[in-house]
Amino acid sequence: MIGNYTRAEIKIVVYMYKRQQSFAEIGRSVGRTSASVRNLVYSNLAELGLEPHHRQWTPEQEAALIASAKLNTHNGITNVNELARITDHSVEAVRCRAVALRKQGRLPMAKAGTPVPLFLPKVPRFDAQDERGQAVWA
Repeated sequence: MIGNYTRAEIKIVVYMYKRQQSFAEIGRSVGRTSASVRNLVYSNLAELGLEPHHRQWTPEQEAALIASAKLNTHNGITNVNELARITDHSVEAVRCRAVALRKQGRLPMAKAGTPVPLFLPKVPRFDAQDERGQAVWA
C-alpha cells in the first residue's frame, strides 16, 4: 500500500499507466482524481517499476534553450514557439523547463508583477459592411 491507495488500486494504476492510458482515465477507473493518480505515479516511479511518459530534456536541449532564449525588459521569454521548434518539445514543456532553469539560476528570474501573456486571443477585426449591411470581418 502506498499512501491511501490499496494494493488493488495500485495494480490497476500500474496496468493502465503501462498501456499509455491518461491519468484522467486511470482516475475514473479507481475513483480518484487525475491529479491524485499523477502524484502517485510520479512520486513513486521507481517503487512501482515505471518510467515517466514524458520525454526527458537532454543537456544539449537545455543549452539550446538557454542560448536561444530572447528575453524582454522584464526577462520574460519572447520566442517560446521558436524554442519549442529548436528543442523539439512542446510550448508548454519549454515554459515549464524555463521555470525550472530560473529556479536553478541558469536563466534570469522574471521580474515580479510582470504580465506574461500565455495566449493572445484572436479577435476578429471589423472591416466594413456588405451590401446588405452585414458586418464583414477581416
